[in-house]
Amino acid sequence: MLKVIFLTVLLAACSVNAQQSFWSICTDLPNALAPRQIISPACPPGADRCTATRGEALEADVYFTPVRAHNYMHVTVTAFILGIGIDLAPDDDNACNDLFRNGVQVSCPTVPNVEHVWSIRIFVSRLYPAFNNARVRFLLSENNVPEGCADVRATLI
Repeated sequence: MLKVIFLTVLLAACSVNAQQSFWSICTDLPNALAPRQIISPACPPGADRCTATRGEALEADVYFTPVRAHNYMHVTVTAFILGIGIDLAPDDDNACNDLFRNGVQVSCPTVPNVEHVWSIRIFVSRLYPAFNNARVRFLLSENNVPEGCADVRATLI
């Protein structure tokens, strides 16, 4: 019986790790909040990276719980290719315009200790260079202070 319980716990842990394998916390920004989960059609469960297509929209839902109220959340998206950062301009540079709580669209201020969903929709320009397995950083900041961050491994075709 103990072996069955251990195996169940091990499989559950592997399943959780597989679901978020395409993204990681921003280790160089330890005070920035990491999301609980990221879900996107471009990032299948268990995938080690996301795949976006130039000329199409990239959509994702980012689940996070702020620890304080935010009046504005500036969005920066940067792809790092060979160590060089390329800004990928989001359609809307204020995440407050795309927030949901309990399935209802809301805006800022965010509510501390309550889960929010940032529903991202970014048009991927055909002018962006194609890349394979690059790090793409999604950063939310307020008054130039990093508040939320995730690094996503991505391929752009």
